[in-house]
Amino acid sequence: MKITKEIRHDLKKITETDGKVLYLYRPSLFRPLLADGEKIRPVRRLRFLYEYLHLGHYDVYYLADSGELAGYCVVTPGGRRLKCSGKRDIVLGPYYVYEDMRGKGYSEIMISAVLRNYRRDYRCAFDWIAKDNIPSIKATKRCGFKKIGELRVVGKMRRLVMVRENGTSVVYRYKDPGYAKKTNK
Repeated sequence: MKITKEIRHDLKKITETDGKVLYLYRPSLFRPLLADGEKIRPVRRLRFLYEYLHLGHYDVYYLADSGELAGYCVVTPGGRRLKCSGKRDIVLGPYYVYEDMRGKGYSEIMISAVLRNYRRDYRCAFDWIAKDNIPSIKATKRCGFKKIGELRVVGKMRRLVMVRENGTSVVYRYKDPGYAKKTNK
């Protein structure tokens, strides 16, 4: 998707490396994502609305290459929906790479850029991925995430329940290597 003037107006440039630009988008009540590249199910729209109204906020980071949006990554504070995360943590996801941009390593580039440039200090980053989403699992592992367990998504509001085995998704954690240095100043 081409970055137009209207889209650029809503984006804040965070960083640029090798022609790839990471932007921050601050969602609004009726616009959870800047550009819908994927069909968002009503349940996910309700989750975004809940995050926005009840829990305060979430951020959406967009990755662009040569003026084209490659994908996005939603980041929420920890200690909310994913119970194994705490208030000093962040939770990544969903993240999405547009179909015509897949197979070029954009997930890994985007995740790494978000981890390096998130606007607040965080202790750990968490992510959960459906077990059959092999490309996302590989990208997450390449970014330094380690598997810590499994979970099931339960009920209409898609509650996350940690399980020992036979989960539908895998939970990963990334420990910020600079967190101790940042907090001991």
